[in-house]
Amino acid sequence: MTKGEETRLRILDTALELFWKRSFHGVNTAEICEASGVNKATLYRHFPSKTALAVAAVERGRDRTREFVFEGAFAESDDPARRLRAIYDRVQGSHRDLCNRKEPSPGCPFVNLGMELGTQIPEVLSAVNEAFASFRPYYRRIIRDLNADPEREPLDVSTSVEALLQVMNAGMVASKLKNDPREIRRARGIAERIAEL
Repeated sequence: MTKGEETRLRILDTALELFWKRSFHGVNTAEICEASGVNKATLYRHFPSKTALAVAAVERGRDRTREFVFEGAFAESDDPARRLRAIYDRVQGSHRDLCNRKEPSPGCPFVNLGMELGTQIPEVLSAVNEAFASFRPYYRRIIRDLNADPEREPLDVSTSVEALLQVMNAGMVASKLKNDPREIRRARGIAERIAEL
């Protein structure tokens, strides 16, 4: 990785965290520059606008989430029920770690930005929806693997996938509103009922 690529990723990771915890409008580019150790010229060389930075931050968050949450959960087990539980456990664990450091539970970075900017900046909303679309195949595989069991009544794949995605989002919103990552664990219980575990 080149020095320029490292700098770009540092800016992205910094922006993603600040947007997640403080919101797009709650942080300015000067703060992002200071926190990532670059000047404004460097930031704008990589990202021509704050909107472009937000879109790229969502894409970076999407990739990190797929790797840590979904790929990580799938690497833990071949069992679809364990994979579903591991997805929730990984998300809850990251929120719990923040709360243990006396930071508020920030909710979902994608929902946060989508709700804040959805009617203002369509490029960001599009990136958020693309992030969610990239998570669906993991839930789809879980449901299809569960349906492969001849002892089970098969679940409707499309309906179940959408329900699982929405329950995760609802759990993260609840964890933010109540400042309690245990809401994500409670959402896991609903997800288990959807999957009829």
